Amino acid sequence: MAATVTLHPDLQVVVICVHMPTSIPGGGNTQDAARQIFDGLASLLKSSSYVIFAGDLNLTVHYRSSDVPIRDRLVTEFGLVNCTKYIKDKARLCKNEIRTLIPSPTRISPVQNDYIFVSDKKFKINHFDVWKDTLLSDHWPVVADVNLSMIQAGVALREDAGRRPTLVTTPAPR
Repeated sequence: MAATVTLHPDLQVVVICVHMPTSIPGGGNTQDAARQIFDGLASLLKSSSYVIFAGDLNLTVHYRSSDVPIRDRLVTEFGLVNCTKYIKDKARLCKNEIRTLIPSPTRISPVQNDYIFVSDKKFKINHFDVWKDTLLSDHWPVVADVNLSMIQAGVALREDAGRRPTLVTTPAPR
């Protein structure tokens, strides 16, 4: 799913939520599915200044090390930042990933396959975490607290004495 959210007439954020299939019709695995999805989204990802990309990628260093370069295309090719590195409790990381798949008797190694990526230098990432309080899925939700870098977008908040902040826009740099 992809949607463009208009925060202001001069400011649009593309929000993409994906669930990467573990197999594709006609043969192929998660890596093949990821390549197809990333290729299909390439023009949108490259042409949009403000992107939030999140979901269950089913790509993790804990399954196959060959998953990592495919997942990291979001960073190397499309200029996004993996929010996982902004977790405050670094002791919870294993191979720079955090468990998002709920442990089971057959799955005891820490597995992260749920991610949030955002446009580099466009968002201030305050915090990233995994909520371990759901019984609705075999995945724990990933959450990120991000602020849009409004100044870079040509948008600023002006505080008038005793009044609410006012949204002030200037032409975005081209």
